[in-house]
Amino acid sequence: MAETTGEESQEFKPIVGLALERCIPYADDVFWNLIGLAQLGVPFIRCRTNPVDVVCNQFGRHLLATDFSHLIILGIDHIHPVDLVHCFKRHVAAHPDHLVIGALNFRRGQPYDPLAFFYDNGDIYAIAEWEPGEIVEVDAIGGNEICIHRSVFERLPYPWFYRDYSVQVENGTGMSEDLVFCRALRQAGIKIWLDTGITNDHLINGRVNETVFRSYLKEFAEVKSHGGNSQT
Repeated sequence: MAETTGEESQEFKPIVGLALERCIPYADDVFWNLIGLAQLGVPFIRCRTNPVDVVCNQFGRHLLATDFSHLIILGIDHIHPVDLVHCFKRHVAAHPDHLVIGALNFRRGQPYDPLAFFYDNGDIYAIAEWEPGEIVEVDAIGGNEICIHRSVFERLPYPWFYRDYSVQVENGTGMSEDLVFCRALRQAGIKIWLDTGITNDHLINGRVNETVFRSYLKEFAEVKSHGGNSQT
């Protein structure tokens, strides 16, 4: 089936779904940008804490029960730019036939690759090269900063998001809900677009120990034979 084009995909009236956790991680980094986004008048869906696939399905149902044109799903462990909605609006205005638009996100663990993928005869490759601001058609994309037109939810069967344990990956957790969603998009002939001009920082946990200390001294500090830092 061809993608929707024309007037119905040109309107941009978005609502934001934030996939909350019971405690906001990295609050000093993520909270104030979310406040800034809300202060611009962007409406948020009020939703209780639940597994990501559950809340994403709730976001989709909420969208269809309203007159909003797009759903923007955000992950809680990212620093989302305050002008995020304006960036998506600009993309939609320039490409009204693009129904699913994802930002450039990176994996929080090694190899820290972009969460935008190409499939080739059963192999999966992350995008590795792009021009600044380039818009690239991909086969799958991470769902941590993604803009979806309402017609997508009208066309795809419910549930739109779920973890598929029949597909095993290396860590044994099954295919994640965002990749299951992208699989349904491909099956429906709906293109997925990566906008490399929209990006964010994906926050990670870290540990400080002697190895980190020694690495810091080697890279940044002048090592002296005696003495040390008296601060604690």
